Amino acid sequence: GHIRDVAIGDSRTCVIHDTEALCWGNNDSGALGNGTTESSETPVSFATAHPILDIEASQTATCAIVASSAPQLDTAVCAGSQQYGMLGNGLISTEAAQLTPQPILKADNFPLTGIVALAHSGEHGCAIVENRELYCFGHNHVGQLVLGSENSELEIAYATPSPFYPKGFDYPIGVATLPLVTCVLLASGKIRRGLARRSRPRSRSWRGSG
Repeated sequence: GHIRDVAIGDSRTCVIHDTEALCWGNNDSGALGNGTTESSETPVSFATAHPILDIEASQTATCAIVASSAPQLDTAVCAGSQQYGMLGNGLISTEAAQLTPQPILKADNFPLTGIVALAHSGEHGCAIVENRELYCFGHNHVGQLVLGSENSELEIAYATPSPFYPKGFDYPIGVATLPLVTCVLLASGKIRRGLARRSRPRSRSWRGSG
């Protein structure tokens, strides 16, 4: 077998070994996804029943794209803190963490499918789906979910993914997240941002759909 991807959070590391995700490090928020809050110095399985295509490790959560029978059915799962709805599963809780990976859900409680790119910052996450839409979820107190308005659409949190629709025929092909910041790369080459004006984004690799 071989290592296909590596993701590093503040105090946790995850790798995709062949098609299995393995994580180790701090587990206070349950982000190792193995059903406990016990930290581990050795790799433990990020418990999913299907092959892992991509993985993201942030300060408080781990999320992964999970393969299905067809690419248009690929989903994403997350484990960890639910404080600001940043797992995208419809729940917000300051007390109960999600200790095993659960699907990112749409407003109708069905899994978000066709996911081709995923990014997570710790307090919010975003996913690009096959039909060229971007969905973001989690903390939005400074407009980091790229919902369009810096005033009327600011909310504390969105526990289920909210879609972003760029104007015209442009569409998202890449997304990167940091605390308080989301950057969306559009097919035209333009970059759409959702961020706090006081923040200074650091360099981060793009998660793209191609």
